[in-house]
Amino acid sequence: MLNVVNSEDILMRLGYDFIKRVDRSIEPRKTNTRFIDIAPELKSLWISSQELYEHQLKALEALDKGFSIILKSGTGSGKTEAWFLHFYKRFKEDSRFRAIAIYPTLALANDQIKRISIYSEAINAKVLKLDAMYRDELVKRIGASGLKREILSSNLIITNPAFIFHEIKKILLKPSSPFHQFFKKLNLLVIDEFDFYSPRSIALMLSFIDIVMNIADEKPQIAVLTATLANPEDLCIFLEKVAKRQCIVIDGEPFRVENRMYIVLGKNLYEIWSRVRGYRGYIESRGVEDKIVIKALDDFDFFKRNAYRVIQFLEALGIQTPSIAIDVGEILSSYVKDDGVTIVFTRSIAKAEEISKNLREYIGDAVASHHHLVSKRLRELIEERARKGDIKIIVSPRTLMQGIDIGTVIRIVHLGLPENVREFLQREGRKGRRREIPYTESIIIPSTRWDWEILSKGFEALEKWLSLPIEKTIINTDNDYIKLFKALAKILSPWFRNNLTEEEYRVLKSVRVVKRDGSIDIDRAKWIWDRINFYEFAPPYGIKRYIEEDEKLIPLEPIGHCDLVERFQIGCIDLSQDAVVVGINHGESSKIVRSVIEKPLRRFRFSSHDAIAEAFEEYRYIKSIWGEEPSILRDIARGKLYSYVLAVVYPPRKGFGELKKIPNRTLWHLISSKPRIIRAGDSFIVTYDRKIVYVPVETFGEYRDFTYGMIYDVDDREDSALLRLGLAFLMIVLRRVYGIPFETIMYSVEKIGEKKFFELHEPEAAGLLNTLRWDVIKRIVESYKPDDLDFVLLSQLDDIAFSDFISLGVDLSIVKNVAIRVVDYIMLKDKISAMFKDKTITIPKPSRALKIISLETVTWMLDEEEPIPKAVIGISTFDGEEIKNCVELYIKYPFTPPPKSLREIENSIEDAIYYNDFQLVVYDSNSLIKELQKANLKKLANIVKEKAINIRDELVKIGIDTPSLASIVEEIKIKDLDVKPIDIVSLHSKLIEAINTKNVEEIFKSIAKPIQSFVDSRAKTIYILHLVANAIKNSST
Repeated sequence: MLNVVNSEDILMRLGYDFIKRVDRSIEPRKTNTRFIDIAPELKSLWISSQELYEHQLKALEALDKGFSIILKSGTGSGKTEAWFLHFYKRFKEDSRFRAIAIYPTLALANDQIKRISIYSEAINAKVLKLDAMYRDELVKRIGASGLKREILSSNLIITNPAFIFHEIKKILLKPSSPFHQFFKKLNLLVIDEFDFYSPRSIALMLSFIDIVMNIADEKPQIAVLTATLANPEDLCIFLEKVAKRQCIVIDGEPFRVENRMYIVLGKNLYEIWSRVRGYRGYIESRGVEDKIVIKALDDFDFFKRNAYRVIQFLEALGIQTPSIAIDVGEILSSYVKDDGVTIVFTRSIAKAEEISKNLREYIGDAVASHHHLVSKRLRELIEERARKGDIKIIVSPRTLMQGIDIGTVIRIVHLGLPENVREFLQREGRKGRRREIPYTESIIIPSTRWDWEILSKGFEALEKWLSLPIEKTIINTDNDYIKLFKALAKILSPWFRNNLTEEEYRVLKSVRVVKRDGSIDIDRAKWIWDRINFYEFAPPYGIKRYIEEDEKLIPLEPIGHCDLVERFQIGCIDLSQDAVVVGINHGESSKIVRSVIEKPLRRFRFSSHDAIAEAFEEYRYIKSIWGEEPSILRDIARGKLYSYVLAVVYPPRKGFGELKKIPNRTLWHLISSKPRIIRAGDSFIVTYDRKIVYVPVETFGEYRDFTYGMIYDVDDREDSALLRLGLAFLMIVLRRVYGIPFETIMYSVEKIGEKKFFELHEPEAAGLLNTLRWDVIKRIVESYKPDDLDFVLLSQLDDIAFSDFISLGVDLSIVKNVAIRVVDYIMLKDKISAMFKDKTITIPKPSRALKIISLETVTWMLDEEEPIPKAVIGISTFDGEEIKNCVELYIKYPFTPPPKSLREIENSIEDAIYYNDFQLVVYDSNSLIKELQKANLKKLANIVKEKAINIRDELVKIGIDTPSLASIVEEIKIKDLDVKPIDIVSLHSKLIEAINTKNVEEIFKSIAKPIQSFVDSRAKTIYILHLVANAIKNSST
């Protein structure tokens, strides 16, 4: 057994307080069958004497029967050996047996590849490791014909999905690739770490499987290996359909030795407790008696579990408290005496280098840093030295999280928690993979804003976070992205041509490959085809990225086109490099970006770049207002300052369609170092002030893809901030109950005057918007009980919503009720569709003779905060035959009435109501009055208040509880009448584009027509729906 240094002894000896949790060991059930019983050739290897786990034997037996399998089992459970034994047996029977094994990246699958290579050598099976880099090396060495011979003579090809997907695209267009011949004779397809992939990549993987089945002379077996797949049964059904073989799901337990988790709290807690417990009376006198804080001041053991909460609570009251002392170096240096390896995970490369440098003073060369700036050759050398026991501690930001198995890792140290559970478990999965390890350890040392956010809510919040279900990989075999790829293949491939299904034709229509006349736009089909690559919709090469050091440009890992839009605009802080983006090289169009230039933060003078200098000055100003010392590097290191890009998103509106993202603004998010207390219902929350700093730079690039999106019109009376909070709360419930990762579904709330809508879209096509049971989700939200972890998750998910939550001073029960209303809006489309299904409504023909006039107004403030505000006002009326309208720019000088054209419409409505006995019909009088007051149309506001009929109330009376004009118009069929849809999204897009135009007159010219079209549509719709509501009401009586 390996000697493991006991961290409990170390922490106690050094005087640290800590919390300990023990997780029991897990041993998968074994069988009486040993590896040597199946594969005698492996007798010289240590594995030969090992007994197979039950799930390994079940997988082998299923594959031997000709089935496809999905093997769902945790880390270290021998999934690789399960399929390899089948490969071994079949190869022994026929040396022409062929298999392909796909891993997310070959670099991360080094350990599995080494084991497979050793096993294969024992039976003389030829294994070829192949990706784009290895292919190019082979072509240089042996030429294209030599590469072809290598491929066709191999029994097992190990590759990655990006490379093999690119090959399948080439085969579809020109079936002369050596891979085409290999696929034709393929016997086994293995896909490992299926849960690694995003929804879009999964859709393309399923498309790949389907096409391979069409190429192969005899449909091969499929083995899918996964740890966390949420719905393997659905995948099995898909595999049975395309492979024409029975598929079974096999569940297995992971192998895990006992694990001891230590959360290091500090070494001076008793001293701190002794000094602060005297403030109990002061807290009571301030009227902020937090029950947990009061109890902690009376009970030291309880204080230990809530130390961060108490200290931040006291600091928020202005009480100076001693700092919690943690010396990372003295803790880590003790681990050099281990027989095994300790991996320390940090949040940045700079932190990893700092820790490594400090530790070398204690333990010399027994420590190394491991990240992508370290050369691949040196990283492999570090891994090998760790396996031999020469290196005891490896410090890494991310590169050791997946795939690499050093074997004797006995301890993971989290120097700061990651922001999602999946990453935490990936870190944890690196340890405890050998039976000779008696136990493993997890050490959590709080060091970042995220840790403090969680621990400020008490240890129970951290325990709940650690116990969250892992973010699930959810498969939708009916994803329209699969249909898109197959449909394009059918159109463009000379040999894969088949008739398009109705669903494929529908999808091509939604992405505008089918023209209005029903013909196929081949040029657009080719444009989409060229950009469909495995990891993103873009050319198959990334955006080049450089860091400037000593006036030299050093190449970094390229970035994706989506990352460019969202994270790498000028002024963005790149935490992975501890650098700031200072330049973007682009073509004639700002949308075409060639490269990104960064500078190290430690050497960057913020005053040297005009736009960044302006943002830096704003940062200093905010810090001085808060009474804090400005130190931008310290704030970045502590997670108190980070950047993001506000992008204008054009999502699909009614299901599957095109998504476009255009970067709009670079923003810095600054969080105060000083806590403050707010009351939320009956409890108190410790929080921090937040400010957004705008970096005034030009933005570049764009990103496009195809995905799902929906637009939901909402009641004008909804509060926009509460609506956003309700959407955030809904996403938290989906995360905690269903395991749906944050950002699988994105949302926004938009407002045009008093008209509001929200949109939902999937950044990558998952199809959840179409498949989630919203009626079930509504019941779950209704029964959900919010807790302290929800506050933490809200701050992680949506800073804007969290800031609104703080400023509004509401508690989560109110937010929960808004979330229920959000689900009602989502279900409204289906409800209205069912209500009006197969019904044609007969209403009176619109006419002046009906004596009805409808009214709609939009007032869009250009600069409400200015001393002399400006507004664009659109107004429209419909009397059954004629629309009267106007759009005006109103500069609101003191004592200046609205423009003449607006007052003329105001007077015409007054005449119609008071002198011609017309009924005035509006959607909602309260919201319309607000619009009219902003437009200074005071007389018309009074007329609406006294005389208007509210369509909203009429719709509620006929059973539509959350009325939405757009949703209703889309569904109802009115005899002999065509009602134009209300296009609020196009209007909003035009308004967003206009914001960046500095000239007010230019803004007005660009948006006048869209505003006019919008208010005209709504005015006519309001008129029609008044007639519809009356018709339904009369038919029911």
